[in-house]
Amino acid sequence: LGRDIRTAGHCFGCTASAGSSCTGSLAAPGPGLGKVKADTSRGAPVAEKDNKDKATSPDTGMDLAAIRRYYGEVLQKSTDLKTDACCTVADTPLWLRQALNNVHTEVLDRYYGCGLVAPEAVEDCTVVDLGCGTGRDVYVLAQLVGEGGRVIGVDMTPEQVAIARKHRQWHAHRHGYARPNTEILEGFIEDLSAITDASVDIVISNCVLNLSPDKPRVFREVHRILKPGGEFYFSDV
Repeated sequence: LGRDIRTAGHCFGCTASAGSSCTGSLAAPGPGLGKVKADTSRGAPVAEKDNKDKATSPDTGMDLAAIRRYYGEVLQKSTDLKTDACCTVADTPLWLRQALNNVHTEVLDRYYGCGLVAPEAVEDCTVVDLGCGTGRDVYVLAQLVGEGGRVIGVDMTPEQVAIARKHRQWHAHRHGYARPNTEILEGFIEDLSAITDASVDIVISNCVLNLSPDKPRVFREVHRILKPGGEFYFSDV
């Protein structure tokens, strides 16, 4: 169409030529929402499935079950993506390249975002990543918030959540922390009930809001969990 793709100054985590998840053709129509509940055996909440996975949404035409299969089963690595529709050609800045060197290769290999958008001065903050996937942005931000901060990732895809959780301790050791400063929740971004009101400094999302069948509900939940003066940063299509 002859259009340029433009990014803000802090939109720094693009997949560049590696492809992008914002490409459509994910499948057909969509479901009800699960809830997040505590899983005391694993130390983090997991999704409580409610038999609505196969329901359709006439308002949005989105099928979350199909989307979960696509990201959890069809895509096995970043290079499986078919286009680079929402990627820029800008070089990744040095500080981000250095942070990515401290992210596990299995996490990096299954990154499907279009760009990490977040402020850099987040030391000691609590940050929530909506649609965190295998946790690339979670583990980048874990370095920025420091050992005194906390990063919570939320994703609805069991396969990706499993990879993100598997490497929590590895990243804590890599970052020189006594214990992980991350938590990975399995659930839907429309229901953040595992996160208390006014407890979060920053919410981010990397090319995931477009997949939600109820975006107003996502924004209400973001507003609920943010502290007064908290901020929401997202990249999307």
